[in-house]
Amino acid sequence: MDEWSDAKEIAVIVSKILSKYFLWPSVFFLPGDEMRAILNGSRFDALDCEEMEDALIQISRSVGFEIPFSWLESVKFGDFITKLIAEIRRLELSKNEVPLAY
Repeated sequence: MDEWSDAKEIAVIVSKILSKYFLWPSVFFLPGDEMRAILNGSRFDALDCEEMEDALIQISRSVGFEIPFSWLESVKFGDFITKLIAEIRRLELSKNEVPLAY
């Protein structure tokens, strides 16, 4: 996949999960949307840690690795997607590395 396809695919997966857990009527978020605002939900209630944790678990399962909670702090949606893609690529590369024989 090319870089745009990867970003689009991951963004759609993450958007659907965030929309479900935080009751957003749309499953689309913009790259410049603040994660803090998204996580406050469509009614802008106080952050619900249990919902946030459940959403993070779902996203982690979808991308195949555990996402640290700190990745959600003070970041925009596009930056979060970029971090996810970078980590997915890093993990894929590390799987393909052949240990050096001594």
